[in-house]
Amino acid sequence: KARRSVLEFMLINHPLECPSCDKVGSCKLQEYTFRYGAAEGRFEEKKIIKTGFIKDPLIKKNMGRCIMCTRCVRMCADVQGANALAPVGRGNKSVIGPFAGDRFDCEYCGNCISICPVGALTKKKRQFGARPWDMEENAISACPHCGMACQIKVESRMQAIQKVSPLVTDPLNEGLLCARGSFGHDFLQSPARLTTPLVRKNGHLKEATWEEALRRVSEGLLRIKNDHGGDSIAGVASSYCTNEDNYMFQKFIRSALGSNNVDSSARMGIAGSRPFIESLLGPNATASYVPGISTSDAVIVLGGDPLIEMPLIGVKVRNAFKNGGTIINFGYSKGLEKHSTFNFNTPQGHQWPVVEALLAQLLKGERPKGENQAMEDLLQRLELPEPEDIPYAHHAEDILSAAEALRDKERIAIIAGSGAAMHEHGARNLLVISALVYALDAKLVLSSGKPNENGVLDMGCSPQRLPGGYSINDDAARMRFGEGWGCNVPSQQGMTLVEMLKAADAGKLKALYLMGYNPVESLPGSRFVQEALGKLDMLVVQDIFMSETARLADVVLPAASWGEKDGTYTNVELQTVRIEKVIENKNRPDWQILAELSALCNVKAGYKNSSEVMAEAGRLSSNPKDMNIKKGNAMAQAEKDMPDISELYSMPPMPVTKEYYLELEKPYFSTGALTRNSISMMDVCPAPALNINPETALGLDLKEGDEVTVSTDHGSLVLPVKIMPSFTDGTFVISNSSVMPGIMGLFECKESRFTSTPYASYSGFKVSKLTTGSTTGSKGSKKSYSRPLGTPEVIT
Repeated sequence: KARRSVLEFMLINHPLECPSCDKVGSCKLQEYTFRYGAAEGRFEEKKIIKTGFIKDPLIKKNMGRCIMCTRCVRMCADVQGANALAPVGRGNKSVIGPFAGDRFDCEYCGNCISICPVGALTKKKRQFGARPWDMEENAISACPHCGMACQIKVESRMQAIQKVSPLVTDPLNEGLLCARGSFGHDFLQSPARLTTPLVRKNGHLKEATWEEALRRVSEGLLRIKNDHGGDSIAGVASSYCTNEDNYMFQKFIRSALGSNNVDSSARMGIAGSRPFIESLLGPNATASYVPGISTSDAVIVLGGDPLIEMPLIGVKVRNAFKNGGTIINFGYSKGLEKHSTFNFNTPQGHQWPVVEALLAQLLKGERPKGENQAMEDLLQRLELPEPEDIPYAHHAEDILSAAEALRDKERIAIIAGSGAAMHEHGARNLLVISALVYALDAKLVLSSGKPNENGVLDMGCSPQRLPGGYSINDDAARMRFGEGWGCNVPSQQGMTLVEMLKAADAGKLKALYLMGYNPVESLPGSRFVQEALGKLDMLVVQDIFMSETARLADVVLPAASWGEKDGTYTNVELQTVRIEKVIENKNRPDWQILAELSALCNVKAGYKNSSEVMAEAGRLSSNPKDMNIKKGNAMAQAEKDMPDISELYSMPPMPVTKEYYLELEKPYFSTGALTRNSISMMDVCPAPALNINPETALGLDLKEGDEVTVSTDHGSLVLPVKIMPSFTDGTFVISNSSVMPGIMGLFECKESRFTSTPYASYSGFKVSKLTTGSTTGSKGSKKSYSRPLGTPEVIT
């Protein structure tokens, strides 16, 4: 009776438009009205009509349907930590509105839509798409947008994904999603999708049959192998592809082509950092426990903004701050700006002297633990600076305070972004991170911007490792895989990603097979990458999109994407999670394409499905118990040999202060090929801009909106100026860099020692203001700044 009365009050002003509401069939108000509500209402007053048009590309707001439960407000403030929504107005004129006014302009996590019990907040681009009872397929799958691989429910109709929602029971994402997970799956319908094989004829890519394309690939690669040897062929696998795809890729390169030149797009992520850290701290030292971040006593964030690489990790850091935890943030992290106890805001990539000074304070007076003698010896020999000796000495007092705050903390988490390894002194940075983990007995989380960076390593897509993490120098492991594959696995260590490009440029590498990777747009030095690829005798690209790299290929093979195939990922916790097929596509899964190519190259590969591929990987790795799909059982990494890193014990040169720096900022809404081809993500992703501090702008006579030319000795481009008070003076930050072609062409691609991680470098740069009507920075510039070409500076 009480519930019936409450429902009657709610329905006084609620519009009776259920047939046209996107929430019909899953609306709690509708459900409870049918179950408990009265047959008719007793009130005769006119309904109060609430209006308010929101010019938002993703979220549709209808306040006439709102019951003012404020679930969305509490979700946004208490859980997401974004504080973008609030009740506006009083009494029966109250509405939920964004602070920005006519649009939400928030993080677009979509969790407010998930929590809304009625149709007040819905997804605009899925309006009138399908009713719950119309869904033809639904499956529990893993999200393809970052290393969290969040569990999601995917529903489809008429061969199109209609709804993606978080799985509330998943302990990893706890019923939450980020913008990419909520809205970024429309890349499947991108016009850039490849639909048929392409073969180069008379200098142009022409449509071909699968038989013709596969024959061209197999015959071309075998001819190069016979003429120049297997070492003249290389392959790069993908962190977007499944474990099964990546296992088949390295098997094809090694067994059919006789080459260990196998690397992956994870080389830009954790391919260097995870093996390096595990060689110091032991196998599975990077197996994170993500739910524990929210309840940590302290969290240290370094190497990048977790809200960009793995947004839900950033949300958990915010929750730790709200729960009273000490948050120590190194470098600029926009998402944690208001959620940090100590915020060491230095130029990007220059926070490491501050990190080392903190470690020096933590080690003072500490007794050896005796748990890891190698680490104890390392800590004794490691040279570290004092707070007053670093270039950013104004942080000295905060460093001492942060060290003191950490001493009594028991549950500590360290979040390390990819910027730690993508640095000139990347190995030294990883050494310091390992020392912090050991000294504080902390849990380490390696941020991963792709869904399967861990899996691509576990499957052996590495020039040094076989599946299971076995060294290529392990004779017994090579023999076991060779017997299983029916070939002799080569013993010579292969080339890394950057080494492949250098070998191609020098004419030593004759063929390159790229699966789901676009180096022209992903790597620094895009001009060099294009020139190197142009010197190959054969370039094969297997992808889901027509990319800049694919345009250079001799053969292009269209592959099935996430949602169009089944398989597994290995997430940030080193847990193996499934992805499910929910829509049909005539493109073939990557593993199937590679199996057919293997057969054409006389290598046995008769698999009926992806499960048989995984079964073989588990059997040959001698870890069958660790290879099943049960949660918590990822492939165990074989014990790594400790590299000779004694030269890293000495401090590297301190970065120069009072200088100007050119940096790249990863965009929140677009971190790779999938989001670049998502209409939803591009609708909310701001255009690239040159962000500068107000003092820097004043010195160069620049104001918001001015156009400038940014030039290096590798290239130039025109960008608008955006004033950002939160950036340090003298720092020039190119934001949303991955959505604008040509930005990576400003830099040179170099390779960090010990980890072979690519990083961007430049010798000097120039920023020139354009006058009205100017199209380049060479004419009509009012004022400019030129950084001397003789003082190299490294960015991440």
